Amino acid sequence: MYSSLITVVTPATTKSLTTRDRVKSELGVTSNSDNAGIDALIADSSRIISSYCDRVFAQEVVSEVFRRGSWRPAESIILSRFPCTSIASLTEDGVAVAGSNWEADPETGIIRRLSGDSLSCWTASKIIVAYTAGYVLPGNPSRDLPEDIERACLMLTKLMYFSRSRDPLVKEETIDGVGSASYYVRGAMDMSIMPVEITSLIEPYRRIAV
Repeated sequence: MYSSLITVVTPATTKSLTTRDRVKSELGVTSNSDNAGIDALIADSSRIISSYCDRVFAQEVVSEVFRRGSWRPAESIILSRFPCTSIASLTEDGVAVAGSNWEADPETGIIRRLSGDSLSCWTASKIIVAYTAGYVLPGNPSRDLPEDIERACLMLTKLMYFSRSRDPLVKEETIDGVGSASYYVRGAMDMSIMPVEITSLIEPYRRIAV
């Protein structure tokens, strides 16, 4: 079993899961007077979704160090970031491992050791993988972020936009003869009560701890 520590080598310039122009189009806003406020809401929504999914979606270059916690060999190591778009290098106890001696699943970040053309086990005390992982975000012509994630960010940003006029201290209120309503408050969003329309979009992208 390996534990890992990740270091960001080249950070993303933005982690926003949608763009200001798309949010304004959805809201029907044409004025530029609230651009800063919309940008802040997008950043909040993106951070909430990333936290819920326990993932960094933006593409970054990272270095991940795996240290073996027991003497039992491991059938695979699992990268913390995925999808993995490229692996620059992989070393075992300071020795470079040729690409023919391992295979990686880009979508899951699972790397398996090979011996010839057969599966083997990782036995090194320390493994270092330098790689690029994540999605190209909206606003870039090469974007490949799944549309479901951007749609969830748009929906959450709109909820937060319309909640700005409500009393931020009110979490729930009951109106006689009408019923009760819960408000989503910027900065205090509880993902456990998020609308299912949003959580259902991002649920498939949650990182499951193993």
